[in-house]
Amino acid sequence: MDSGGTVSGVVNSYYAPPASVSAAANTIALGSLRAGGGPAVAAGDLLQIIQMQGTTFKSSNNDCYGDGNSISVSACGTTPTSTGDPARGYTGTPIAGTYEYARVTAVSAGIASLASGLLNAYTIAAPTASGTNASGTQTFQIIRVPQNAAITVDSAAPVLPLAWNGQTGGVLALDVAGVSTFTGAGTQLSAAALGFRCGWGNLGNFTTGISDYARNAEPTGLSSVFDTTKGEGIAGTPRHEWTGRDSAIVIPGPSLTNGYPGGDFG
Repeated sequence: MDSGGTVSGVVNSYYAPPASVSAAANTIALGSLRAGGGPAVAAGDLLQIIQMQGTTFKSSNNDCYGDGNSISVSACGTTPTSTGDPARGYTGTPIAGTYEYARVTAVSAGIASLASGLLNAYTIAAPTASGTNASGTQTFQIIRVPQNAAITVDSAAPVLPLAWNGQTGGVLALDVAGVSTFTGAGTQLSAAALGFRCGWGNLGNFTTGISDYARNAEPTGLSSVFDTTKGEGIAGTPRHEWTGRDSAIVIPGPSLTNGYPGGDFG
């Protein structure tokens, strides 16, 4: 049981697991611990395991992009739809958003033993090739959930998650057996602007007349000529993003490296 009382700031501990895990598994590799407000995982702790990214989409450079549908006659191979915007959505059923809670019985050499087998599988995978069922980076994280008898949270010092960094953060989880008391006139629990990151655009370089839905980054010196990258989301992470504070290259490697199959621009 955690100390409880008045809580504020980051109260969770976040782990970036090293590999995928299968459904029914009764152990899970915790991986690297990211600094958070809670301690390292130990026996008796409660974990939240959550798939953050993972879905498939059509990566074609036309209005079939995303869900594979179109609002006009096209090469999608489906009946055109008369409503909705083109170039959005995904194909299939996303695995992103899948989550569950698990009780830890022991921890040894970075492996947590669980009281019962996992209900779901969780996946870490690199982007796939372009196509009808393309996929960007797939990620899941492990979060230590503090267990309290009772808590008080004041809006002057709200409870927050660590900002999402492509592997961990962006999620706040609490377990309270008794009463939660919220004081103050503002927000007591908030993950605002701490989740998926925005696309990035260099306002000094733009090209008019381009209507591509998916375009690769260009060679060094020209990577911003098409202005703005796509945002981060359940389908993956683009190479260049705006973190809310600054511009950041979040995928290492040459400027032609893209996080989304089909290209990060468009």
